[in-house]
Amino acid sequence: MPRFEKVGYIGVDSGQVMLIDPCYIKNDFESEFDAKPDLNYAGACKVTLSQDGCGNFGGDGMAFATRTAFGDGTYPVYVKRDSHGAIIEMKIKFV
Repeated sequence: MPRFEKVGYIGVDSGQVMLIDPCYIKNDFESEFDAKPDLNYAGACKVTLSQDGCGNFGGDGMAFATRTAFGDGTYPVYVKRDSHGAIIEMKIKFV
């Protein structure tokens, strides 16, 4: 059974973490008034400040954001690989 291995760290300066395909960042994420509704910092804040503390934003599952357990800091990132070495899961440990 594959196990998680620590592969790095993620720095947090706003108490939240976002997952997004990097191709959307420059064209779609840079403006508060872009063509894709809420695919911006305000959209990330909206879902992390919700009762759930996380969720999709930007339409069509374009991005996902979650708040952290203790706000800002540096958190370890882990991945799990299949028998061919492909990454099949990712985990960020906030506690």
